[in-house]
Amino acid sequence: MPNYHQTTIVGHLGRDVETRNTASGDMVANFSVAVTEKWGEKETTTWYRVTAWKKLAEIASKYLRKGDAVMIVGRMGSRKWQDKDGQERESWELNADQLRLIGAKAERKEERPSPSKGSGFDDMADDIPF
Repeated sequence: MPNYHQTTIVGHLGRDVETRNTASGDMVANFSVAVTEKWGEKETTTWYRVTAWKKLAEIASKYLRKGDAVMIVGRMGSRKWQDKDGQERESWELNADQLRLIGAKAERKEERPSPSKGSGFDDMADDIPF
């Protein structure tokens, strides 16, 4: 039996997207998304680290800004690294397969070109006014 997992989050960007290129030239975008749940007078916020690759990274860096509401679909994965003191650390990140900008800010809608097929941006076509 094949195995598969998928995670979907809907929240707001906590900061602008940061990008870099790998040694092979592929773009990588990193950003954080806050998901706030409210029940009664209680509220809790969970922060997710999100990584997008290649074309999806280009789209994220071009269109996403701090405070934007987004839906991200992807796979959770862990990443290990050494901190500045040489201690091994591990964090969990959502590796994005798809993203959707929700309630886009009107001033940026005019700047958006039509999405291309297979970009992970296809779902946004209905949100773009042209």
